[in-house]
Amino acid sequence: MDLTCAQNVRGTRVLNLHACCVLLFCTFLVSCNAQTQPRAVANSQQPVNNSSSPCDRLDKIKRLPFKGEPIDDPAYNEMMNAGPRALPCLIAKVSDTTEMRDPRQSPAVSNFKVGDLAYIMFVNIAKLDFVALLPPEVQHAYAKDGVYAYFAFVEKPENRVILQDRMTKWYGENYREGQG
Repeated sequence: MDLTCAQNVRGTRVLNLHACCVLLFCTFLVSCNAQTQPRAVANSQQPVNNSSSPCDRLDKIKRLPFKGEPIDDPAYNEMMNAGPRALPCLIAKVSDTTEMRDPRQSPAVSNFKVGDLAYIMFVNIAKLDFVALLPPEVQHAYAKDGVYAYFAFVEKPENRVILQDRMTKWYGENYREGQG
């Protein structure tokens, strides 16, 4: 696996080491699960590829459901079927600033990133309120500006690292060994 985590956020190589460790941990978990879990089938009846992380297919998600409706999106269904096992790799992906089409039904933004979808999937799988892991000042701005407060916050790459740290802390507190 070729890891170029130091390129994610310029000037923050030490902080990105944390993201690399989370990514490696996720890869290990997915590898272990591929050996011990039966092959799952997504709602669309397409088999899940257990040879790689479902996070590797985040950019393939075409549409997110609206209020829990079932959807026929193999990449989305694969991620949801992975459940909490996907949380570590979603944490690692938050710093991914690769642009993709916004899969949300509204309001769409033109500069949507893979890392944004990673955060959305994380809070959905963890069953958290969208603002739960955002800093207090962003939560306050969200009350007034809605989701645009989140997008303004993550415009700065260093804020994605802050968000990763908050997600990692939450994950450590809620999914300790033998828990979750």
